[in-house]
Amino acid sequence: MILAACPLAKKEGVQTGEPLWQAQQKCPDLLIRKPRMQTYIDISLGICAIIEETGAYLEPYSIDEFFLDVTDLLKRSSRTPFDLASILKSASIDLPGFMPVWDW
Repeated sequence: MILAACPLAKKEGVQTGEPLWQAQQKCPDLLIRKPRMQTYIDISLGICAIIEETGAYLEPYSIDEFFLDVTDLLKRSSRTPFDLASILKSASIDLPGFMPVWDW
């Protein structure tokens, strides 16, 4: 069963929760990885820490989803939303075990 599909696999139609054989039919080059829950938790906590260091308001939604309110942060600085996203992206790359898939 697919526990989580990356954006590239999703573009090929792979869906979370579907049987592995169906996912491999849709995406023959699919890379299968064993779940590493503790690593996933550690990376999630690392990303939370990076976000909190920026001064953004963080509201966790799930282990890998957050709501951010950067309104006050952007008002207090000369940064744009893209600047902030670039900072978060750069800092996240250094997290142990993190394998980013960027579309930008």
